[in-house]
Amino acid sequence: MGTNRQVLMAKEVATKWLESNMVPEYRLTVYLGGDSENLNIPAIVRVIRKRKTKITKSGPYPDLSMQAGFDFFILKSKDKQPLLDLESFFNRIGLETFGILGLE
Repeated sequence: MGTNRQVLMAKEVATKWLESNMVPEYRLTVYLGGDSENLNIPAIVRVIRKRKTKITKSGPYPDLSMQAGFDFFILKSKDKQPLLDLESFFNRIGLETFGILGLE
C-alpha cells in the first residue's frame, strides 16, 4: 500500500518540477545544397547572436544555438521570431528549410 502512494507522490513532484522548469524551444532545420559551400553559416549565427542585423530586424538573440549534421543544420532558440526571420532569409538565398518545430 505504501509503495503505490510513494509512486503517486513522486509523479506529482516530478510533474510540478517539469511544469516550473520547462522552457519552450523552437527548432529550424535547414538543408544544405547548391551554393551553400560559399556561405559561412557559423558566422551568420554568431552575428545574429551578438547584435541586431538586417536579417532578423531585431536582436540580439544570445540563446540562438546551432547543431550541425552531414547535409543539414538545426537552429534552436527559446524565441520564435529570429527563427522565422532566418527561415525567410535561408529560403530567399535558395536553401531548403523544414519549418519551425516547437511548443506554442
